[in-house]
Amino acid sequence: GADTKIQAGSMQLASGQSLFDLINNLTHTKALGIPVTLREGITSMDVAAILQSRLSVDSTTFMSVVQDTLFVRELGLDGPSLEGYLYPDTYYIANGTDPRRIARRMVANFFNHLPDSAVERSVRLGFTLHEIITLASIIEWETFTRSEARTISSVYHNRIRRGMPLQADPTVSYALGKGPARLYYSDLKVDSPYNTYRNPGLPPGPINNPRKYSIEAALTPESTGYLYFVAKGDGTHAFTSTLSDHLTAKQQLDRIRREAARSDTGRTG
Repeated sequence: GADTKIQAGSMQLASGQSLFDLINNLTHTKALGIPVTLREGITSMDVAAILQSRLSVDSTTFMSVVQDTLFVRELGLDGPSLEGYLYPDTYYIANGTDPRRIARRMVANFFNHLPDSAVERSVRLGFTLHEIITLASIIEWETFTRSEARTISSVYHNRIRRGMPLQADPTVSYALGKGPARLYYSDLKVDSPYNTYRNPGLPPGPINNPRKYSIEAALTPESTGYLYFVAKGDGTHAFTSTLSDHLTAKQQLDRIRREAARSDTGRTG
């Protein structure tokens, strides 16, 4: 019957079709593929898990592709893996598609979304493109407020220029195998090249797959003297230029949080 000829996946169908035309299109139109959506800032491990869930692509096989250094070089990339270059987007992928072909398509999409003259602009800033994508991935996890991205970027650029450790919490989260999460002081001691509290400069590579505006922010930091920031708890940050001001801001925000917690306890008690 006709029902055995219908392919799994998404199709483009015109509105106002008769039942006959609809059945004819469903049985003769080639499916666009199964939609697979990768959110901004997703890690390669999470990409692998989604592909396994949506397409039955073995996650271990996909990760071996991501970490295949020869394949990475073949795609014109300098990093230790494809982390950072699997561009977040919605893809329509047919079941049974080879994992290398999937990865190649995501990397091609990365280059399609790369800001104009990104390589030249990276060099002018004193970085390689890989280092800029690494910085963009930190910015991606550091703030979800688009208007702050270039200010966050300025802090890291300023710290790098001064030879200061980045002390970026997202890099520790990545080293621990977590997404963006609140950390404990004991977490900052994790022994990993991605721990920017223990290692100078940028980590070896990106910690997620950032969107275009985070890459743009890494390329165009705001002109500031900021060296520190602390989360306010509402999705934004307080920025400061000296350690003493940073500690004062942190104490003030900690006090506000404690008072808010006491107020909540009073209302529910």
